[in-house]
Amino acid sequence: MPFFEKDKSKIKMVGLTPAGQANIIWYSPITQNELKSEKIVDGMFRRFQKDKSFSSCRAIQFYEYPYKNDNLIAECK
Repeated sequence: MPFFEKDKSKIKMVGLTPAGQANIIWYSPITQNELKSEKIVDGMFRRFQKDKSFSSCRAIQFYEYPYKNDNLIAECK
């Protein structure tokens, strides 16, 4: 089983970057799907803060599966 997968992970994180740069997309670990969304988001955000690309983001958005625009569950600017 993969660690994360687009169609099986519970949470999708999108780091919005300045115009002209590709947005950063992370998916939550599949093994965490049974946890509350808030706990998964907290963990993903802590890990992303340590990533070198964190400083280039204007905002970070978290979506709950299925990933449609109306499933935005958290946003950090």
